[in-house]
Amino acid sequence: MLLIEIGTEIQAAKKSHPSVFVAANMEGTVPLSTEAALLLIQQILKNADSYREKTWLVLPVGNPDAAQRYFEKPLLMDPRNGTIVNDDMDDRQDEDGNDDLNGDGLITMMRVADPEGERIPLASDPRLMKKAE
Repeated sequence: MLLIEIGTEIQAAKKSHPSVFVAANMEGTVPLSTEAALLLIQQILKNADSYREKTWLVLPVGNPDAAQRYFEKPLLMDPRNGTIVNDDMDDRQDEDGNDDLNGDGLITMMRVADPEGERIPLASDPRLMKKAE
């Protein structure tokens, strides 16, 4: 994670000025808050009076793993970090990713198995369903 420190005491071993900590985009799925934090850094640096008597600590992205995934294809809004998880409870971890069924880069629908359902996947293309016989 990138933490930006702005002030006159950043190299000092002992600090006497108060500090202000600003954290943005802790979920990793709100890039607008990262932009706001970067704009705040610009504003602080434009005015030397804003950091003469205090130290600013700005964390623009609190969850870089989720922020990176937010812009990948297919589009996925997932606030989790990179920790390995057994999502489908099958005793294996992170082997099942999201499937973009129609290839448009968006995951907009899903199919859930129904034990009493009338349709089954086609052997030639499991994305398609046919009526069970």
